[in-house]
Amino acid sequence: MPIDATVIDRPVKAAVRLIALQFLAETETARRAWREGTDPEALHDMRVALRRLRSCLRAYRPYLRESIRRKDRKRLAALAAATGESRDCEVQLELLGKLEGACESEARAVTWLANRLETTKAKADADVKRIVENVFPKERARLERRLTTYRQEVDPQNPDSGEPTLGYAAAGRVTVLAAQLEARLAAVRDLRDQQLAHNARIAGKRLRYVLEPMRPALPLAAKIIQRLKGLQDLFGEMHDADVFQKEVASFLEQPHPPGSDGPPEAGLIALSARFAAEREHLFATIREQWLGQQALSFFDDTRRAAFALRAHSPDGVEIERKFLLRSLPRMSRSVRRLTIEQGWLPGERLQERLRRVRGPDGIHWYRTVKSGRGNTRIEIEEETTRDTFSRLWRLTAGRRIRKRRYLREDGNLIWKVDQFLDRDLLIAEVELPTSDTPVRIPDWLEAHIVREVTSEPAYLNVNLAS
Repeated sequence: MPIDATVIDRPVKAAVRLIALQFLAETETARRAWREGTDPEALHDMRVALRRLRSCLRAYRPYLRESIRRKDRKRLAALAAATGESRDCEVQLELLGKLEGACESEARAVTWLANRLETTKAKADADVKRIVENVFPKERARLERRLTTYRQEVDPQNPDSGEPTLGYAAAGRVTVLAAQLEARLAAVRDLRDQQLAHNARIAGKRLRYVLEPMRPALPLAAKIIQRLKGLQDLFGEMHDADVFQKEVASFLEQPHPPGSDGPPEAGLIALSARFAAEREHLFATIREQWLGQQALSFFDDTRRAAFALRAHSPDGVEIERKFLLRSLPRMSRSVRRLTIEQGWLPGERLQERLRRVRGPDGIHWYRTVKSGRGNTRIEIEEETTRDTFSRLWRLTAGRRIRKRRYLREDGNLIWKVDQFLDRDLLIAEVELPTSDTPVRIPDWLEAHIVREVTSEPAYLNVNLAS
């Protein structure tokens, strides 16, 4: 079934299976088009659909354990890898096609390179044909069978405590993937960091693929996806130019016996210079649009999107574990730091929190309502304006806290280490996709933990406020 706006409010286990089945169907459509030769972009479309499927299975792994196994992921990875060489040749041939009209020596080099690529592509196409006709149909049938059924456990003591919605689960994934992208972009310093830039491009793709199914219900997603497409294009073109330049250099370094028909050296040297210049131009554009402070507004949008997605949970469920620390773990320079001020408005049954967050992207203000105890609580949060915050903040006098927060990624989770600035207190917490998600204490944190305090009311922020 097509993915529409209602999928965001479905239980996550059902919703992610619908999305995965949609991507599987798109892969099959592209596969048939490639086999029949009706669409020159069919191989590209098949690879994109396959990447979206793999990203979906990776992003929502906790909800797919009973349907998707490690062997399935390995087979899909092998399928994607086997189609890679043919597609890479297509891209490089397209790049060479744009160089037509160069000088005579370059034209000879272009022809020489194109002939080599055509030969390589012909061999690679044989592998693609084997996959398209034999391997993928079997894997598709296996995945369809597994994705169409799943088991849902019901707690007899609390039968209405259903699983999170797709929107709530997606909010967590957007937060984690945006943090990954931000960290990888921060690692890119200059033109030599090609592998780091490629890693950033992969992180951008994964974030985009999580957001795409959300687009019918999340207007902000379209803006973020458009930016991510621009990132992919820039980083992808720079990567292609880098690969081509290295290949040309390798051709020039290979020994050729006297009198043999070697490569057109003058033309290849000229092409290498053109690829180098193109890399520099693309990196300059990347620096202007994505590095340093240039992407702050983009990551502000991703945080807004995560908040909006979380609102699609009927109860705004927050699932977290808390740990009391004896000392502050060592934090690398890449760890994100925030200064947070929180205050609570007067109220007995309804506890509304105001929060001011200072970070690398400026200051933001939020209003949040929480209720419940233990590791699963209701949380409804929205961003507000400075004026609204200022009018309400004076009402929180006597019920405030200040803390410095360190955000550190560990696998698919983000740990928050809070260093309270108005008392001697350190607490680490981690938000979980489901209440039964196992928590592995990271090595960098384990030695600092005194005990778990998830169920101790004394360590709730609202009870710490003074």
